Amino acid sequence: MNVLATDQEWICRALSVSGGDKFTQVPWRPGPHEAPVIDGAVAWIGCTIEAVHAVGDHRIVIGRVDDLVADSTASPLLFFQSRYNQLVSA
Repeated sequence: MNVLATDQEWICRALSVSGGDKFTQVPWRPGPHEAPVIDGAVAWIGCTIEAVHAVGDHRIVIGRVDDLVADSTASPLLFFQSRYNQLVSA
């Protein structure tokens, strides 16, 4: 799993559309779990899936964290109430 940075809204939009090869324009490399690690992401979390629960038209995935890399100086991209936002320091 990747946590995108505030300047990566375009990546979030590219990955959220249906169909096609979503990673064609996204710079990434394979991670230790063979999942994509997106270049410039705030954090990358490698997990082993422990359980999957169907909830309506969604799925809740429970994973055991095996790897974690994070940049504490970067600001994460947030999506809340149908809008992109960023953290504001108090």
